[in-house]
Amino acid sequence: MSDCSKYIKTLHKSEAGYVAKHICDNTILLSFGNVFCTVSEKGFLNLELAFNDISNDIENRINDMIDGEKVILSTPVEYINLTFSKDEFYKVQDLVEQARLALEIEKHFSLS
Repeated sequence: MSDCSKYIKTLHKSEAGYVAKHICDNTILLSFGNVFCTVSEKGFLNLELAFNDISNDIENRINDMIDGEKVILSTPVEYINLTFSKDEFYKVQDLVEQARLALEIEKHFSLS
């Protein structure tokens, strides 16, 4: 592991997972369920928008699956989608929202 791995700042952590910022290259690390990914800040903000769009119309976004009702979140990778129970969806949405607020606060104070 490189020295850069020491420069990871947790933005928010909950029972759903965590969101952190990699200080060396300003990427955002997301971990929830069995998902771990690294995205740009713009990608992270787009993810929050996707969660909000789905949340605003969640009753029409629920799909019957073999293992129960699931909310499906498409990814930019063809044929790979994330599925959540309604409860999981709201927990991950809250995780992402709280991390975005922490990111905004961090930016605000770094500009002062």
